[in-house]
Amino acid sequence: SFLEHLTQFPEKVLPHIGQVIMSEN
Repeated sequence: SFLEHLTQFPEKVLPHIGQVIMSEN
């Protein structure tokens, strides 16, 4: 799933993705 794929990213990348998702919503 999409969330399972996210868990494979480096921990430093996750906060950046979170900010992108929040800014798009």
